[in-house]
Amino acid sequence: MSDPAAGEAALRQADIGAGYTVSRKVQGFIAAGAQSCAVIDPAPALTTADHVYVGAMFKNSDGTRYVYSEAYAFRSDQLAERFVVLRSRPGYQRCKEKQDDAAERQRAAGYYVKLRSVSFSDTTGHIPTMYRERAGGPNSAGKPVDVAVYDRFTLRRGRVVVVLSIDSSRPSVVADTTIGAETLGTLRTFDAALDARLNFG
Repeated sequence: MSDPAAGEAALRQADIGAGYTVSRKVQGFIAAGAQSCAVIDPAPALTTADHVYVGAMFKNSDGTRYVYSEAYAFRSDQLAERFVVLRSRPGYQRCKEKQDDAAERQRAAGYYVKLRSVSFSDTTGHIPTMYRERAGGPNSAGKPVDVAVYDRFTLRRGRVVVVLSIDSSRPSVVADTTIGAETLGTLRTFDAALDARLNFG
């Protein structure tokens, strides 16, 4: 599944606007991997033969906001929808939570990643699912406190699916349980860019 349409759908510098620089270069097509939650799920949407296009990661000037994407081009609309449905299921999200939490704990003792409830209303009509994780660790008194939130939006255009990730460590965002105006603006801009690049709309 190394379809050029996936590369076309990935997030670009122009979609982010001024004030952002490249934090990680485009990785291109990589294998889904045997440990992918979309592969090991009891009703998987991917196989180890499938590939995902990993785009560049962008960060703002003070390093409190990172935006990046993964893009998939399926052979049919039906397969794309199957992947979207999988990403909306609690079991899939718990699998991601477990993996992300384990990775965070490996980096630093006492740190964690957990699912967090968030209120979201799709302003584009093209985001069938999203979920949020909270990340944190011990403060100076040893008490666990949240220090960042990771939002995962799933956008779909026919057989093409993009996972847009927005990580924020801004205190106002971490404390909120809704999606802020800046993120909504990013979603609208990227949604319009996808229409233009994939000839939708």
